[in-house]
Amino acid sequence: MHSIASVIVTFNPEGNIAENIRRISGQSLEVFVIDNNSEDANFMDSLPKNCKIIRCKENIGLASALNIGVLNAIAAGHEWVATFDQDSLVPEDYFDRMLCDAKSIKRLSIGILSPLYFNPVSGGVKSFSHGEKSKVSEKYNIVKVTMTSGSIMSSDAIKHCGVFDDRMFIDQLDNEICLRYRRSGYSILENQEVMIQHSVGEVSVKRFMNIRLHPSNHNAFRRYYIARNRIYVYKRYLLFDPMWAILDAGAWVRETVKVVVFESEKKIKILNTLLGIRDGFMGRMGPKGK
Repeated sequence: MHSIASVIVTFNPEGNIAENIRRISGQSLEVFVIDNNSEDANFMDSLPKNCKIIRCKENIGLASALNIGVLNAIAAGHEWVATFDQDSLVPEDYFDRMLCDAKSIKRLSIGILSPLYFNPVSGGVKSFSHGEKSKVSEKYNIVKVTMTSGSIMSSDAIKHCGVFDDRMFIDQLDNEICLRYRRSGYSILENQEVMIQHSVGEVSVKRFMNIRLHPSNHNAFRRYYIARNRIYVYKRYLLFDPMWAILDAGAWVRETVKVVVFESEKKIKILNTLLGIRDGFMGRMGPKGK
């Protein structure tokens, strides 16, 4: 088994959380389950023996919770640290397939390894690569950013570049840490042969002029952080990778249009988006309202 620890952050989990944790724990030397003060913690009663549960007295946010697990994994001396959302489901041979050829890529300093993402609601597969021009080997494509859930981080990169930015609380953590690691010379690689099941928000399927669209239906609370933290990331990394920032801003505009056209509670969501933009430019970080 690879020297790998997994970090799973939970908050009022629904669905088959026990199966998700079982699959991850069966492939990890250690699993750190960081619970953000869930109302019902019964799912913790029968976790595998290699799971270490750390319960927070309040919701400290995704970034801080991830950092607790990541720092515990680093202190335990693991070579790799994998991070997961509570609803991500991995195949039984996930880590073996993700890591089997990574060390053969000698010319790159690997910061993060990422899979492909299958959304069970939309049926779509998400990739962050740009096809053949991104290839660095038969299995791996180089990417600019990826998602946090399912990513496998190099302990070397963590020690050199730091953990997640806890001022962001939630949302855009993945983009920020990928840009920071890349700026320090590490590469983000996406395995083109491995896929996990993962949903973003509460995706629904809509049709517009016979085109299938997938609004994420994030609530107003999340819309604030998405907007604020995007501005924060753009301010920090615009000069490092202006093309990424421009393309991401375009994607954000399209997301906002889908909110206006298809989603419920659109007024409060747009208001929170505007508040987030304001606070992002003013440098107001941390939990909303504090």
